[in-house]
Amino acid sequence: MVPNMNSNTKYLECVISKYRDLDELTLLAPIAIYDLSQAVAFSSKQYKQVRGVQANEGSSGLPDELGQYFKSQSLKEQEDIISTKTSSYSINFNYYDGIVQPYTTYKKPLINPDNDEAVGLYVELRKILYTNLKFSILKALNVYDFSVNTNFKKYNLSKREKQVIFLFIHGLTSQEIASVISTAEKKTISKSAIDAVFANQLRIKFDVYTRDGLYDKLINLGFYQVIPQDLMVNIKLPAGHIDVY
Repeated sequence: MVPNMNSNTKYLECVISKYRDLDELTLLAPIAIYDLSQAVAFSSKQYKQVRGVQANEGSSGLPDELGQYFKSQSLKEQEDIISTKTSSYSINFNYYDGIVQPYTTYKKPLINPDNDEAVGLYVELRKILYTNLKFSILKALNVYDFSVNTNFKKYNLSKREKQVIFLFIHGLTSQEIASVISTAEKKTISKSAIDAVFANQLRIKFDVYTRDGLYDKLINLGFYQVIPQDLMVNIKLPAGHIDVY
């Protein structure tokens, strides 16, 4: 048992040394290496930039607990990756480089080839540009006259209005919007409250008379390209494949 532990420790130190040298020679992607106690053993310069103080060696490397996110969720996920020796790939909406934005997280176990034992965890973060296949197709086919320079701030939208707009243009009904926001905020939001946002606030602000008219105007203005910060923080989505048929 002791020889294996020594071998694993030396192997992890060797891996970290090589990444440290590479990070000095070239600007590595935001990557970190964790030891088996799930503490950061190494983090690249880019990882330190996007994660801040959480990237310091010896820390957990995880975002602060906000909304429905708890560090225990990530710690359990990482424990499973190490014990099962399987990789994980997900899309996250969380703080990245100081602001809430989408990014991918790739995690894989570091395996000592001499004994096939997990010695640590490799984590890589990648900022992604938000896109939606539906709106990309509509834009390519010139179905809408998409605006490219909308000043979203001029509409002075409230937190609730931003949430409703985002969920509405992605196809949710008033009842579904109420359910999503209720879950996100851990309090009951009724369908009638969402209907009131449409009737008494959004239709007036965007000078339209129907939901169809509101939808068209929001798409033309480019609201499909923005995500309300208060709704999307600390959401993790499993990344999957799209099949062609």
